[in-house]
Amino acid sequence: MTSKTIAVFGAGAGLGTSIAKRFGREGYRVALVARRHDPLRALRAELLATGIEAEAFPADLSDPTRAPELVATIRKHFGRIDVLHYAPAPSKDFTPAAELDADTLRGLLDLFLLTPVELVRAVLPEMLERGDGAILVGQGTSAAHGHPGMSGIGPAMAAMRNYVQSLHAELATRGVYAGMLTVAAMVDRSAAYHRLLSGEFTLPKALELPEGARPEGPAEGAATAGAGAAAAAAAAGAAGAVPAGAGAAGSAGTEAGAAGAVLAGEAAAAAGAAVGGGVRLGVVDPDDLAEACWALVTERDRVEVVLPVPFGA
Repeated sequence: MTSKTIAVFGAGAGLGTSIAKRFGREGYRVALVARRHDPLRALRAELLATGIEAEAFPADLSDPTRAPELVATIRKHFGRIDVLHYAPAPSKDFTPAAELDADTLRGLLDLFLLTPVELVRAVLPEMLERGDGAILVGQGTSAAHGHPGMSGIGPAMAAMRNYVQSLHAELATRGVYAGMLTVAAMVDRSAAYHRLLSGEFTLPKALELPEGARPEGPAEGAATAGAGAAAAAAAAGAAGAVPAGAGAAGSAGTEAGAAGAVLAGEAAAAAGAAVGGGVRLGVVDPDDLAEACWALVTERDRVEVVLPVPFGA
């Protein structure tokens, strides 16, 4: 029997690494995709040392025209793709909505909408033919809720979120799962978290660093064009928390955005504690996020899950 394969688009030091290890423990072979060669190869070596079959495929995910060729290369090596996980890290900070322009948004749409659409188009036929497969997307809460000073990435991810919601409904009876993981906190060990703590990434004024936070190591531990859900949490438009006064989760069962379960309404104050007039960011362990992704793929009972669990949910 041929082992299943997961393609991790955004194989960084945070969620990407945890996803690779979690699925690898279940016997999946792992295709690692990100922009920077050296970190990617280091992760491959780490997985191989633990008995997980893995291969590195360096690629720039901001170019949607290369998606079909990339999928073909992965399929040629492994023979099949059973799970697609997409959670790349953006290289840009938040943009206030009042300052957003078409050029800025165009580049973000390539990374957060057009590339995943092309990747799905490339993998979906074989999944439908087998009657089995899964498509998971990682994102931050700004994809579902707009907040002051946190635009740019959010609108692009919101478009992807809408796409995955429709995809989930269309594929549900055909054996292929589509869903998302929405991260409402900084992701520990990720490149985005390091960028935040080192001052390379600027937070909106309403947010504060996690209490007692200290940088844990160099950012090169994550492969840039896919540092995983850390970007989906911070740099990817959610940054982990929401300004005081925003809601908490509510409609658990219908939304989509990053790895598949249900967003309970307004996942806002989920990630941090109120500090003065704003919110202090929370930090989530990527291993917990990977466990949630595994549950989404195996249980297939929800389209979106939000972690950490919002207050009051």
